[in-house]
Amino acid sequence: MPSPSRKVSKKAPAAKPDGRPVKHPEVVTENMFGDAPLTVERAKELLGWEEVPDDERKAQAAFVDLTGKPVRLRNNTRNRPFYMSLALTWAQEVLRKRWSGPNGNGKTVNGETIIFGRTGEVISFQHRGVGLVFAEQMRTGPDAARWAEFWDGPVVMDTIAVFGVDESDDVVNTVDTGKSRSESDVIYRMPYFLDRGTTERRVLSATLAGAAKFLWDRTGAKFEGTVRTHAELQDFIERHKRLLKAVVHVVDENDKNAIGQWVNPGTAAGLLYLMGCSDTVEDKVRLYREGPHEKALDWSAWEKACEFWVLLGANAKEFHEVRQALNGLGDPDDTSIRGSLKEVITVVTKAWGEFHSDGRLTPATLKLEYQQDANGVNRLVNVPTVGGIDVGYARKKVETEEEPTEEEVEAAKAEIRAEVAKAKADPDAAATEAALKRLWEAHPGKVLVFRNAQGNQYYGLGKDATALASTMQGKVSKHSTGLNVFLLNQTEFNTCVKALHEQKRKVAVVTGTNEAQTVTDVTPPPVPTPKATPKPQPRPGGPKASALKAEQLKNLEN
Repeated sequence: MPSPSRKVSKKAPAAKPDGRPVKHPEVVTENMFGDAPLTVERAKELLGWEEVPDDERKAQAAFVDLTGKPVRLRNNTRNRPFYMSLALTWAQEVLRKRWSGPNGNGKTVNGETIIFGRTGEVISFQHRGVGLVFAEQMRTGPDAARWAEFWDGPVVMDTIAVFGVDESDDVVNTVDTGKSRSESDVIYRMPYFLDRGTTERRVLSATLAGAAKFLWDRTGAKFEGTVRTHAELQDFIERHKRLLKAVVHVVDENDKNAIGQWVNPGTAAGLLYLMGCSDTVEDKVRLYREGPHEKALDWSAWEKACEFWVLLGANAKEFHEVRQALNGLGDPDDTSIRGSLKEVITVVTKAWGEFHSDGRLTPATLKLEYQQDANGVNRLVNVPTVGGIDVGYARKKVETEEEPTEEEVEAAKAEIRAEVAKAKADPDAAATEAALKRLWEAHPGKVLVFRNAQGNQYYGLGKDATALASTMQGKVSKHSTGLNVFLLNQTEFNTCVKALHEQKRKVAVVTGTNEAQTVTDVTPPPVPTPKATPKPQPRPGGPKASALKAEQLKNLEN
């Protein structure tokens, strides 16, 4: 093995995370390119590649390789989940030499590293490493002739390795290469479910991600101005550790989708948590609000809350009316049309209220109430909370729909099919439109203005772009989604906001990404003496302005 090329930090403490011996007490780098590239055998060594005996296959195999053998990776125990599609993508890149390095495109390496912890734990290498092994299996497999023009011997890869990195979550969760780490991925590599098999661990992680998001919303954390980053998510779970028990309970009871057919397992686990602490009195709730931590909560209802989900999933006769009520939310002639999430949660919440107080589960006690608004649309009213720390939908716009006609149902189906097709064709644009629709529904009547990451540029989309353009006497352009867009610099934004406020229009600024957005109302500054509103000046035109606008459009998402 080539010796490490250079030390880049002071000696690290000789800790032994998870009982593994320290192999790399110092942070060092190793050049693996040119005459000493990364080989398949070295990659297997770094991954801890090991074929799994048949009697351990189901519980311990991370995947089945291209030769049909189940494999586990001894040095990849706390990474994000393994994605076969990503590993196969890397294999193709290796086989076609589509990477930068002396043995790839003939140029230098691009500086991107593979990363390993103090104990040899893989931090950033699993998909590239497995992809390299897969590439060799493909090169020597049934389709070997296809790769003969690229390789006349075993495949290799040019890279730079870093050894000895701290393996704590605080360090590892700052690493994000290849496939962006989802909340489920982040949870997967946390030490919560290490005693479970690979498949079950992925299910538990995904369920915990959904439960944490639901609980974040229903406890009011989302209204505190904190973006749910990966670090914030980890901290939130640590302060609500009983959520792990809720997740395990729901997943264990969800055999053959027994619970999932009624309520998403992540939502169910979040509801179980809220039910379990629903007896928390107001003084304790106030204490929780001051510093959210479950130690302030009353868990006397926990056992009954767990029983609630057992009975719902077990098709128990005591819960016949609950299942009937949930079934009644959908279209009896089309099982693809289900009740809204809010309607489902409201039925479950009403059922819990009766069950917890030993009341009767009847059609009358589970019936949803609607009220017609000024536009003739039926709105769900008298929506209860679970109790305790649950804030319910108090700060969210009511999302219910009027009873659709047969033509409207068909039109809705066609719209859904069109949206699915569009999402497949342009997922980024579809995600932007979906996020925008959610924002409009959650903040009705407001002009929403997006701000870029640098904080020096603003823009409106769709109807908001039209409002901004009208106020500033300018013209809209086209966004990548096909929606109208209108750009503003800081000075123009200030002028526009002032004019909108004088028109009695509410304005809010949106920051963040489609997955995690923060909306902040813009409060008009106090005006000591009435002043005439200056007429907004037309936006400058001409070739220079057009060129500037084109450049601005390229940077909208920055």
